[in-house]
Amino acid sequence: KLHRVQLMRRAQAVLRGRAIRKYNAVLRSAVLFLQRHFRSVLARARVAAEAKRRLEGAQLDILLTQGRIVSGRRLLIRVAHCGLNFKFVGHDLQLRKTYIGFVYQPSVMRILHHVNLALTSPLAQLSGIRPNQHVQIAQLLLDRLAIVDTPFVPTAELKLGTSCALVLIDHERADDNIKLLAAEHHDKRHYFAHPPERREDDDTAVGLLQKRGLHRYLSDTEPALHHHFKLISDHRSQLRDRGIVPVDPCPSDQDRAIAAAKFKMRVYGGGQPQQDEARRLLDRQRRRSWAFHARKHGKQRNVVRHL
Repeated sequence: KLHRVQLMRRAQAVLRGRAIRKYNAVLRSAVLFLQRHFRSVLARARVAAEAKRRLEGAQLDILLTQGRIVSGRRLLIRVAHCGLNFKFVGHDLQLRKTYIGFVYQPSVMRILHHVNLALTSPLAQLSGIRPNQHVQIAQLLLDRLAIVDTPFVPTAELKLGTSCALVLIDHERADDNIKLLAAEHHDKRHYFAHPPERREDDDTAVGLLQKRGLHRYLSDTEPALHHHFKLISDHRSQLRDRGIVPVDPCPSDQDRAIAAAKFKMRVYGGGQPQQDEARRLLDRQRRRSWAFHARKHGKQRNVVRHL
């Protein structure tokens, strides 16, 4: 009888072991199936998120929304950032206007360097603003905001029926050489403490406006230029009233010579030697300009041929 009981116990142990191993095999296959399915779902989600990020661009995180008085106007300002690039959207509820401004990473780093450089004691330097403290940086930039109306674009083709006269810019209290790049939608205006230097091979760095910028003349170019110059003068007077020194564009020597020749042709009457001299000077300047562009385009064509 004892021998029979031991045999039954051994048989039950074998059967239970087989059942447990079979159950564990089923569990392992089920776990592997769930893991494969879950990993495929995660991979598809990552691919969709990457495609959405490439399509929509970098994500903006809204830091804070608060009311401020900027240039004598009460604004409800919303601050968003992407890294060290900040966007300010100010709503004037009384006038029902919206002011948009951008501060990019180079300007932010210069302002932080200027602010932290003023801290002399070691204890004060420990409490300085670091690049990862986005809320403190936003508060620092909010204290240095001002409203500047940018002039309209020169032609109706570039205007596209939109008004481009609202921007938030950084005030010059942070540093004399710091000016914020300001823009609304597609229109951008750069403000510098000193005019940028013009290179000899740069044809686009001659002032704020050029008639030959589009390489063709439009039907509304002349009246648009007169209107644009009037807007610039009004804009400069508004800047002076707000305590901001306007900056003149830096024309080239060639443009100065052409302008002087045109002035001489307009002042002196026909048949005089001064008019002939001015006309020859103007033709000489134009030939030099054409020769320069011909050489530049010829070099580009030679490079393309070699490639």
